[in-house]
Amino acid sequence: MVKTALSLLLAAFAFTALPQGQEPATPRPSLPPADAKKLPLVEEPFVSPVPRLDLPMRFQQRDPLEGFWELRMRAVGAQPAAVARGMLAVGRGVMMVHFEGAGTDPKMPLLRAGCYSWQRNAEPESVRMTVVASHYNDVDGEIHAEPKGTQQVRRFQIMGETLRVHQGGGNWLEFVRVE
Repeated sequence: MVKTALSLLLAAFAFTALPQGQEPATPRPSLPPADAKKLPLVEEPFVSPVPRLDLPMRFQQRDPLEGFWELRMRAVGAQPAAVARGMLAVGRGVMMVHFEGAGTDPKMPLLRAGCYSWQRNAEPESVRMTVVASHYNDVDGEIHAEPKGTQQVRRFQIMGETLRVHQGGGNWLEFVRVE
């Protein structure tokens, strides 16, 4: 037993004397001769700065309007109306809408889809929306495109987890936060 332990101890010391892979594989290059010409300096390559427009958004407080909203109620002339289906997605500066509802012809629903840029106005609950791309159809099925750049001002009233968008004339849409 002592011989085995002694042989293992000698083997371990012998193993530590071998190179461990930490040594450089090739020797360092020798210094250039004293009379050698110096190499020209290499200019740093031009690196264009990458704009990080997303960074300020990480530190800004979220607007309460931001999120996904599902249409739950609507009113026409301040009277409850048949509920259509619709979604509203609100980002930091972009708003996407999609609505579909029954028209006078059961085979032809009324549709609206649009993308708007938006910003808060000085008045509380007031939002200015600018059309980026938007289209809708009428009861005859004719498709209309809203001109790009058209502006609308709407009242967006937040009531807990509910959002009411006033359209004027007693008309409004009421949404519930989905996400």
